[in-house]
Amino acid sequence: RTLEFTEIAQGLEIPVEQVEWVIMRAFSVKLMEGIMDQVEGTVHVTWILPRALGTQQMSDLAGRFGEWATKVSKIKDYMQDETPTLTQ
Repeated sequence: RTLEFTEIAQGLEIPVEQVEWVIMRAFSVKLMEGIMDQVEGTVHVTWILPRALGTQQMSDLAGRFGEWATKVSKIKDYMQDETPTLTQ
């Protein structure tokens, strides 16, 4: 499948100027394979890494991130309470 840089930029909500870097990064970490044409502003994707997480795994991961965020927030509040002169 061939995608235009503008399509990728819209889908990722990034500037078009960053698309080439994102594609190169995806190639380098083996997330996808294909041929990029910088002149035409397109990428022809020949292979993409299948999703490794199922719906339940994603749900579990979201829960764990939520727990982590709560702990971080509590630590932040504790640090602000214990070091009032540093936060002013």
